[in-house]
Amino acid sequence: MSAKHAFYYIKNSGQTKKGSAEKRRNMQITVAGNKKEVKDDLKLTELFELEQVETPQYVTVSINEEFVPSEQVESTVLKDGDNVEFLYFMGGGSYGINR
Repeated sequence: MSAKHAFYYIKNSGQTKKGSAEKRRNMQITVAGNKKEVKDDLKLTELFELEQVETPQYVTVSINEEFVPSEQVESTVLKDGDNVEFLYFMGGGSYGINR
């Protein structure tokens, strides 16, 4: 087989250059109303880091309008099209305000 024919065979055989088949895929999610492109199989805990959530233990998470139980946060993997909301709860009251 000539070099020209070998090149044609490799080019058309479906083979890819080394590493190109291992490209990381991306998916799109919505976080607090903003569309974001993130890597496939992103864990919820990784999203906390990307979104700079400083105290994730005090945040309630909703994915597609379903609350994530705290015991499932570490094992939750996001999927393409997910809608994620972070709910921060604040304490308060009127103690010490001009009585």
